[in-house]
Amino acid sequence: MLLLSNFQDYYDYLIGITGVDPKIIFHRKKLKEIKFNENLNFNLSHYDRKSKDTYYVLSICGKRYFIKSKKEHWDFKWSDFHLITKKDLADDNIFTDVRHFIEPRYFFHKSIKLKKDKINDLFNKLHGVYDVGLVNISKKINIPIFVIVSNNRNSITLHENSPKLKDIKGISKILEPKQLFNDISFFIANVLNDSNPDIIQISNKDKIIKAGFDLKTSFRNV
Repeated sequence: MLLLSNFQDYYDYLIGITGVDPKIIFHRKKLKEIKFNENLNFNLSHYDRKSKDTYYVLSICGKRYFIKSKKEHWDFKWSDFHLITKKDLADDNIFTDVRHFIEPRYFFHKSIKLKKDKINDLFNKLHGVYDVGLVNISKKINIPIFVIVSNNRNSITLHENSPKLKDIKGISKILEPKQLFNDISFFIANVLNDSNPDIIQISNKDKIIKAGFDLKTSFRNV
């Protein structure tokens, strides 16, 4: 992978190990507001938040992760954000706020006592969920990683800067650097650079080999 960036992230060191492939280019560039008409499968509508936090969607290779901060997007550093945790969701207000993103028609009743299984279920729906809408946005901007800061019908605003994942608390704990690096390389090579519709007929095994990865070591569990 050839990386073009003005900052370093926690998985970048793997380029020195795997070498540079000029056909796989990751340009962490500035972005701008875009128009998007596809179904996004998530909701970032404005409503009366119960907590004082702000919530944004972090997209990594077509998978969504919810991050939060007490600062608005025009006044934060990436280090002000952290991945929403199960401990966060134990707070009734945060649980209610975040549930609206996943289930817009959800109504929380104070009389309902939160149970551990409900928190676990919501946590699993927040993070690492594949979203076709996010994949389509990635294709439109030709970037595998971005942050959505607002969504108003078909008008989507992306944060102008590429997210520095190492500064967002909690990301590196759930996304191991080698796996993340391989996912990014594979996503760029086989999704963003895919101009041949017949590639969907290729098996996952062949795709992995085609991208230059080793089946025994590149995608093993850590």
